[in-house]
Amino acid sequence: MVEGLHSRPHSEAGAKRAVTRKYPLGEIVPRKRVHSSKVEERVRTMLEGHGIELLDPHHGVQAGLDPEAGYWPILTPDLILKGQRVAVEVDPTGSPDGPAGHDKKRAADEKRNRLMAEAGWTLVRLRLGLGQGSAIGPFDVETESVNVTVAAIDALAEAVRRAIAGSSGVIRFIPKNPSPQRKQASRLGAIGQHKYEDGWYVSWLQDSGARARYVLLDGGRNLYAGVGWDLEFVADVGLDSLPRKRWRSELEAFFSEDPSPLPASRFPWGSEFFTGEHDLNDRLNKLRISAAEYTFTANVPNVTEFTGSALIADGKVCAELHPEAVRLGWEVTTIEACQSRLGEYLRVRLVRNAG
Repeated sequence: MVEGLHSRPHSEAGAKRAVTRKYPLGEIVPRKRVHSSKVEERVRTMLEGHGIELLDPHHGVQAGLDPEAGYWPILTPDLILKGQRVAVEVDPTGSPDGPAGHDKKRAADEKRNRLMAEAGWTLVRLRLGLGQGSAIGPFDVETESVNVTVAAIDALAEAVRRAIAGSSGVIRFIPKNPSPQRKQASRLGAIGQHKYEDGWYVSWLQDSGARARYVLLDGGRNLYAGVGWDLEFVADVGLDSLPRKRWRSELEAFFSEDPSPLPASRFPWGSEFFTGEHDLNDRLNKLRISAAEYTFTANVPNVTEFTGSALIADGKVCAELHPEAVRLGWEVTTIEACQSRLGEYLRVRLVRNAG
C-alpha cells in the first residue's frame, strides 16, 4: 500500500451515501450495465412465448427507503413487465456458504420485496430448486427441480397474470418429474481429478452426440460449465455432503432430467463479484471463489481510501464487494497506485479468509 491510501471503517464510508431520492418512487429508470444470466434469458424467452411483454434488461426501479443503509436504492429486477408494476426475480438453488448463507440470502430477498412493495411494485419469484415452503411472496412459484421446466414457466405465467389483475396471490409448487429410466450405456464420462483446480472433471454425452465438459468445484458442491479459465456456474448439486460412491448416480439423475443445463451465472450468487459505479468484474477473468487470494489491476480514478469491502473515490463508494463474496471471507487488503507509460492505474489485492 503506497502513502496516501488509507483504510477506514466501512460504516464511515456508508455514512457518505446520499440520503435523498434521485427519482420519483416506483419510476422505471435506465441502467447502463446490467448482467443477465443464461437462465434468466431462458425464462424471458419462455414467458414471452406466453404473450407476456417484457422490457429489455437495461432498466431499474426507484425503490423505497432502506432504513438500514439510509438511502433509496435503485433495484434491478431480473425481468420487468411493460406497462405494469410487476417484475420477476429468478432465484437459483442454494447458497455458496450453506444453510446459514441461505438464511441471509432469504433475508435480503425479503427486504427487496418490501422495498419494491413500498414503491407500488409486486415481485413474482421463480424459486428454482428451493423446494416447497421456500416462497417469499404470495405469487411465488416453488420448484423441486433446479432446471427451468415447461411446467414451472406455465405456473409462473399464470402467477404473473394474477399479479397484473390484482388478484389474491397463490403460491404454486412444481415437483420433479420422475427420472427417466437410464439406458444401459451411461452417458456420463469418468469423474477425474482436475489437474490444476481442487476439483473434478465431468462430461456428459448430449442428445446431439457432442460431449459437454463440466467441472465440479467447492468439494463437489457446485457444478460449472466450460474449460480452462472460462467457467460459469450451472447448479448447486450438493455432492460435497455425499460419499464419493454416490456421486455418479446423483450426476446421472441430474443430467437425465436436463441433458443440456445452461450456466446460470459466473458465480453461485450471480454475475457480479463487485457492484457499484465502476464495473470491475471484467478484470476478474481468472478469479476462483475458492482461491486464497487474487490480485488485479484496473483504471479507477481518484481512489485514495478503501475498506475491507469497498474502494472509495472522492469520499464516495465507487466499487463494493458483493455481499455473498464478503460472506465467503473475501476482503480488500491493499490497494496501490501505479504508473505506466499509458497513465495511472490501480493494483488491488483480495484475500479470502477461509475461517
